[in-house]
Amino acid sequence: MAGASSTHIGLRKWLAVVVALGCAAGLLYLSIPRTVAAFLALPGNPVFSRVQRGEAVSLDDVRTLAASRHRVVVWADWPSAWSELAYAEHEIAYRRRQPDGRLEPRLVERALAATEHALAHSPTESEGWGRLALLRYVTAGPTDAAGKAFAMALLTGPVRPKQVGYRLDLAFRLWPRLSSDDRELVARFARISWRYAYDEILAIADTPARVGIMRAIYASDPSILATFESLLARRAQAPKS
Repeated sequence: MAGASSTHIGLRKWLAVVVALGCAAGLLYLSIPRTVAAFLALPGNPVFSRVQRGEAVSLDDVRTLAASRHRVVVWADWPSAWSELAYAEHEIAYRRRQPDGRLEPRLVERALAATEHALAHSPTESEGWGRLALLRYVTAGPTDAAGKAFAMALLTGPVRPKQVGYRLDLAFRLWPRLSSDDRELVARFARISWRYAYDEILAIADTPARVGIMRAIYASDPSILATFESLLARRAQAPKS
């Protein structure tokens, strides 16, 4: 009996060792992709840090970021890596546009794919929705899909002052496809943004149709409307350069 008991104890010990080794091997297996991904991210990290600080980065820098993040997502499906890849592909598409302003379809498709994948992971990323709206507009014009992406951009987060003009410019381009609710979102955005980005707004109010839309938006706030009209008049009287 004592021998049998010792045998059972020995088996249990060996089983415990096997289970522990199996768990350790499993953890090691799971950690390897993350470790490799972290290593592959290193070349692009300084570039994205500079982007976050608002510093200028070259096309070669952006390509380094894109190449790094392409390698990272093969090993780890990180939302941040997809978002950074989407930013990089978008930048490459726009920086490599033709002399007449046209974008290369191949680069736009890459940017679209990366952006859609990034938003699948991070559906509340406002800048991602803004990029998607612009890319859809560039690809197919003022479609319902572009309008919906633009509305999501307004719904999901604030906009930096430097982006106000670009967002409103896109809103005017998509205006025929925006629902009444989406237009009210644009109007609210334009009224709030006037406080800190009126110069950006004035710059894109560059056609009679756009001026008319802005007048209708600011009609509910007489003080903003008066300032808007004053600045328009001053611009009209300024010498043409």
